[in-house]
Amino acid sequence: MADVTIPLLPPAQPYEKVATMYAALGREDTDLGRRALAHLRRERATEGFDDPR
Repeated sequence: MADVTIPLLPPAQPYEKVATMYAALGREDTDLGRRALAHLRRERATEGFDDPR
């Protein structure tokens, strides 16, 4: 079963393509929003990206 709170993201996307996703998740002031944002950061880090905060 998929977790609907976790955004689906194709691998190895440049930061410019995910910046709006970071911004939208940053505006989510909920536990699920923070969890999704943390997951996105971890996913990107495992791909070798060091995205700005």
